[in-house]
Amino acid sequence: MNTEQSKARSAAEAARSKVRENAAHRANTLEDIKKHFGFLLELRDRRIGELERKTALAASRSDIDLVCAGRLDFKVLVVDSSVEARNALVSALRRRFYVSSAGDGYAALQLMADKPDLILTDLNLPYVDGIRMIQYIRQIAKKIPIVVVLDLKDNGVVSQLRALGVETFIRRPYRLDDLLKTMEAVAKTCTPCPMKSVLAVCPELHERHALYALLEDQYRTVVTASAAAALEMTEARPDVLIVDVAAGDVLWEQIVTTFRKAREDVKVLALCEAKNATVVGASDAAAVDEVVVRPYCFEDLAARIRRQLGIVQMTGFLKKVFRQVT
Repeated sequence: MNTEQSKARSAAEAARSKVRENAAHRANTLEDIKKHFGFLLELRDRRIGELERKTALAASRSDIDLVCAGRLDFKVLVVDSSVEARNALVSALRRRFYVSSAGDGYAALQLMADKPDLILTDLNLPYVDGIRMIQYIRQIAKKIPIVVVLDLKDNGVVSQLRALGVETFIRRPYRLDDLLKTMEAVAKTCTPCPMKSVLAVCPELHERHALYALLEDQYRTVVTASAAAALEMTEARPDVLIVDVAAGDVLWEQIVTTFRKAREDVKVLALCEAKNATVVGASDAAAVDEVVVRPYCFEDLAARIRRQLGIVQMTGFLKKVFRQVT
């Protein structure tokens, strides 16, 4: 073989090697792209699930934001991937408890920041399945009671669930009445988390939603358009009552008087127009702790509530000092 043929063969071999290298690089690149887009798709689905949860909550608050005839001091978290099943459970449980819900394990773990007192969950959940979700929950809340809804196919994981501290199971198919009895029985054994509660009566839709968004992260919050519905919740004995003097279907003085009878130390904030402020503040029929005149700043309202409850919030300066000395 002469030198020219040897050079040509070497060049051909180098070209083939380059092709193989490029093909391998393209394959690796494609895998990286698939993984990247797979992560993006999962993130998108997770956000869609969160949006569906918020949409379902907003839909349930079209007229009366949250109807809670039961205990404001006891919070149940419902976790179920089926929107229909979740809405049915929330509607049933809301007659007795303060209820929040999630459609997947990831969203449920986020809602653990709200410190629920009792969890009702399915095991077949997207993103974070029921078993893994309970394992994560046990790392941050070792004693919280968890009630698990089981299908026939889930029988094999009962021992694993018992090892995670799950003692109560509900088998499908079940009747809502039986589920409620089970939840009430478990609730009687629980000590609720110490969290203040707020009940607001406000007929204006956008103001109700704004109040709920402002308060829900800090307090157990119920916001209703109907004063009559609020009176049905008297036994819930909230820490703070916010009442619009133009509530409409029931005189605001009657609302305040009724809640004062149920709990003498309830803090009452009255929302009114400037022209009514003096009359409301001097009312003999119903004593209020503060009169909030429209237009008001929501941050100011939040500060008033904290002040009435004796909650001290550090200013920005104090926070800086605290960081320096710790």
